[in-house]
Amino acid sequence: MSMGEVAAPVTIVEFVDYECPYCAVFAHETFPTIKSRYIDAGTVRFVVRHFPLEMHAYAVPAALAVTCARSQSDDLAWITHEAILNALFNGRDFTTEDRTSILQSVLGLNVPDVLTCMQQRQKIAKRLRDDALFRIGLNRSGAMALAHAGLVRSKDQRQVSEYRRGRA
Repeated sequence: MSMGEVAAPVTIVEFVDYECPYCAVFAHETFPTIKSRYIDAGTVRFVVRHFPLEMHAYAVPAALAVTCARSQSDDLAWITHEAILNALFNGRDFTTEDRTSILQSVLGLNVPDVLTCMQQRQKIAKRLRDDALFRIGLNRSGAMALAHAGLVRSKDQRQVSEYRRGRA
C-alpha cells in the first residue's frame, strides 16, 4: 500500500507491526509531518509493508484486515490502517469481538467482506510472508528503507539490491 507520487524522488518504506509501540508513535507523531511536508508536496512516496511479529497476537489479523480493506479501495485501506493503529494505541485489542466494532468505524468499508476475506487468509498470506522476508533481509527490527532517485539506501545494501532484482 502506498501514498504519494509514483515518480517522487524519494520513497520511504515502513515495515509495520500493528502492536509495535514504535510504529504507533511514528504513526501519531512523525507520519503527519512527513505527509503534510513531503508526500502532499509530491517529493516523497510512502510505502507500507506488513511485518506482523509472532509475539503480537493481534498483529496478523490487523495486517490481514488492512490488506482485505485494500481490495475495496486504497483510501479505505489507509483509513482502516489508521483506525486499527489508533484503536490498538489506545489500549483496545483486535480480538474477534473488538475487530468488528473497529472495522465498523471505517465509513464505507464493507465489513462482512473484510471479515470473509480475513477468514480466507491463504490468499493473502503469501503477500504478508513476502513483506516479512524483505524486512528480514534488511536484518533489522523496526525497519525503514529509503530510496532516492531509484537507489535504495540501507546498511544492508546487498540484501536490498537482491530483493529489488527479485532474488530475495
